[in-house]
Amino acid sequence: MEAQDYYHQFNRIYTYKKANSTLNFTPPDTKQLFEENLSKDPDNKELLHYKDNPIEYKLNDYGFRTPDNFEDAEGEGNVYLGCSHTYGIGHYLKNTWSWRLNQKIGGKFWNLSVPGTGIGTAARLLGAFKDKLKIKNIFLYTPFCYRYEIFDGRKKLWLSLSPVNVFHYHYQISEEARFMIGQEENMRLYWKTNLAAIKYYAHEIGAKLHSIKNIDFYVINKNIQPPNFPEIARDIDHPGVSYQDLVYENFLEAYEKDLPLNEEPESSFKPLKTLI
Repeated sequence: MEAQDYYHQFNRIYTYKKANSTLNFTPPDTKQLFEENLSKDPDNKELLHYKDNPIEYKLNDYGFRTPDNFEDAEGEGNVYLGCSHTYGIGHYLKNTWSWRLNQKIGGKFWNLSVPGTGIGTAARLLGAFKDKLKIKNIFLYTPFCYRYEIFDGRKKLWLSLSPVNVFHYHYQISEEARFMIGQEENMRLYWKTNLAAIKYYAHEIGAKLHSIKNIDFYVINKNIQPPNFPEIARDIDHPGVSYQDLVYENFLEAYEKDLPLNEEPESSFKPLKTLI
């Protein structure tokens, strides 16, 4: 299967994006959600700012949120792997940690992140594009470790499974299956296996891999004094610009000081003890 087909089949089930296009909304940052939030708080200056200054999700030739195309790519660049925090759901591109870091260190900006996915997706997409791009650095940030990717041969689609139904596009699975993927032992095996694949790909192509300890955005949102406007993400559910700032600062430190790779999965999710 060609790399482009490999991604596009996967892409339809998650974010319904199209290559070479610009979107004003993309799930879970939807127009309906924005209008509902604004109707509940019509005087919210930050939401009003987003209304007057819409976010643009500009997608490249493979449907990723990155201005640099992959076909006939010239020069070295950096790859960013992760979920919505790296993609920048609800944020202007200029405020995302990945864009800011790339502007700081230089090189092509290749953001392979996809909202609602985990480390398995990161490993698969890196494997699909590692020989197409001249990758100098790989930055991996996947806060929620209880996400598993599987391929549905009937629908020919990649699916993201989780023991918690956080996202509307999750595949419907049985309670027994939810129990199984909610076990810490299974999560750790899945995590370690995919991290090993990412490390192998990085070594194979001579790229430097960077990963940082996950940051608890619930604590950040409660305690930080936001210096930004707007501070909140447009969908409100995702952490604000101050969180993006902190992730950027941590990755910059890891890059400049060549800190050891964070290899431990972390999550506030508690493993399931019994069938729900």
